[in-house]
Amino acid sequence: MGVEQLSGFTPHDGKLFHSTSSKAWEGLGKAGGLVPATMLKDYDIERVTGEGDIFVPKEKGGIHCGQGDLGLGRAMAYFELTQDSSHFSPHLHTNQQLHAEIKQARHIIRNWDINGSFYHQDNSRSTLGLEQVSNRLRQLETEKALRDTMPQRPRNTEPYPMMFEFGTSNGARMLRMDRISPRIGEVAVKEPVKFEENLHRVFVPVDNLEHARGQLHRMLGSRHSVDVIPYESLQQTLHDQRNEERDPDKAYRARAALHNKAGTYKAISRSEAEIGELYDEAAATLPLRTPNY
Repeated sequence: MGVEQLSGFTPHDGKLFHSTSSKAWEGLGKAGGLVPATMLKDYDIERVTGEGDIFVPKEKGGIHCGQGDLGLGRAMAYFELTQDSSHFSPHLHTNQQLHAEIKQARHIIRNWDINGSFYHQDNSRSTLGLEQVSNRLRQLETEKALRDTMPQRPRNTEPYPMMFEFGTSNGARMLRMDRISPRIGEVAVKEPVKFEENLHRVFVPVDNLEHARGQLHRMLGSRHSVDVIPYESLQQTLHDQRNEERDPDKAYRARAALHNKAGTYKAISRSEAEIGELYDEAAATLPLRTPNY
């Protein structure tokens, strides 16, 4: 299932890819698709998932996407990080881990005394500011509130990763975007991306196909042409294509995507470790304040 639908799949530069969590479905429905984080308030949407300001103290001004083969690999890495990492998916925390991180974030916010300054590490892009900690605490407390109201959450209601494939053009015009880093296939789309106009495929874990299809039907109606495909089928397709001797270009693109996926996953995991160290440093060095009653 899915592999047949990808028989002619090629991640060329006319394709963009963006990964997020199923927690975003409600906001996607309000906006009719993806919107830059700085525009979320215009749609009365609160960011509940994504990289956002995890590593740097500023929301992104565009929708960061992967373009072409390298970009596909980058988006796949984010898909797998959403599946594996508690930084992207707080529901992966144990209750003990969740409690500890909430306690740490509250301590940092209560004792923050370096207005306008940040914690940072040399030779690292990771930086920690007060607004970042506040946003993280909001996400953690949202997860805690959900657990308090639904202590035995059914497995099929847990968030899952998803990756969107859409075109750089809707047939009438090109999306406005800036190249962030051609070396890793990253671009920033500077405007909303409407699913009705641009979305081609959605990749989700095989166990979540029906839920994703239902959400698309709710957004786009039952006659839409968007394919929902198991992510596992994409993985299988790329692994098959990378050894395709009859089509060297397809093999090259598949190898480039898989190589960039591995490199991106490793780099983001390193940034996660660095930001964790900054949280620990802030918690250990900020002065304790006596509350004013």
